[in-house]
Amino acid sequence: MNSLLFNSIYNYLLLYLAIVACIFALNLFFIIFPHTPAKRRYRQARYAIATGLLMVAILSFIHWYFQLRELSSYYSIAITIGVLFPALTLFIMAFTAIISEEEIKSEHMERNFIPVIACIITLWGGGFGNDRVRIVILVTASVVFLVETFTLSLLMRRSLNKRVETQRQHPSVQAFILWLRLPMYWGVVTGVLGVAVMVVSKKIAILLLFNFAIFFCHLFVSILNYAMHFEKNTLAQQAVVLSGRQKRKRKIEEEIQQWIKKKRYMKTQLTLNEVALQLHTNRTYLSQYLNMELNMPFGTWLSQLRLNEAKQMLIDEPSLSITEAAQTCGFSSVSNFSHLFSALEGMTPQQWRVSKKE
Repeated sequence: MNSLLFNSIYNYLLLYLAIVACIFALNLFFIIFPHTPAKRRYRQARYAIATGLLMVAILSFIHWYFQLRELSSYYSIAITIGVLFPALTLFIMAFTAIISEEEIKSEHMERNFIPVIACIITLWGGGFGNDRVRIVILVTASVVFLVETFTLSLLMRRSLNKRVETQRQHPSVQAFILWLRLPMYWGVVTGVLGVAVMVVSKKIAILLLFNFAIFFCHLFVSILNYAMHFEKNTLAQQAVVLSGRQKRKRKIEEEIQQWIKKKRYMKTQLTLNEVALQLHTNRTYLSQYLNMELNMPFGTWLSQLRLNEAKQMLIDEPSLSITEAAQTCGFSSVSNFSHLFSALEGMTPQQWRVSKKE
């Protein structure tokens, strides 16, 4: 009587999981969200999770319809690993993409699915072997499944830790990201335990299936909840990044003002690297700032500062020669100074000096 009861509960749970997972997957496939740039990355991850859920729905239906557990232990375990392996891989890749705010790249798909495909082919081939061969194949496939899942989970965890660190300035976003840990880790554990359903007793299998049923509901709600808050959190994160850029811009502006005030541009043979070091930044950011904010490259900006200084000296010190003014302001040669001066002012330094006296 108890055995019959457990069998009935077990079969009903399998059918329930097949229906619920299918409904959730179809909802994630077809539910409509605003077509904003921020949503595109999320939509790709959502499709990956929906595909994984659809695979689990098919797996549950096959187990319910064909009674695989009673029919063949090997095929029961082999088909379960063959379906849960790619489904769990998609799940982990999707959550990693959500956390890191990156799209799922084709090269990542290829790298992650090579072990999956190899495992599935091996399991299929094991069906033609004897019992000893089948046991070896099942153990090997299980080890590969666990190792790959563990490796991908570590990458997902690193992405989560990195994202949390970068969002310290925005507690609400940080808390929301941390909230995602529950469905992430729960999903990984659930996927791994899915294989155990086929080898443990019916009582324990029923408990595991109950866990799966609860998890699917929680996962579906989590994905929808994330979608509802996605736009708000994305804007908040952009504000944090913008705030950081503004602070960095303000800092370099202050450094440049102090640098100009001390007339450090008058030193000869200054390089971009040297000036960047004096301004407590790097050459790349200094070059970008000058090009974007002042619309001139480093060499033009430096020459402009020196020319302005030389012009002021030519006015303030009538006895100062053109050569002395050029050398004092940091020009490597008088000819270079005269050439730049003529290009900008349309006359030689001496002609300019005379025009100012008049």
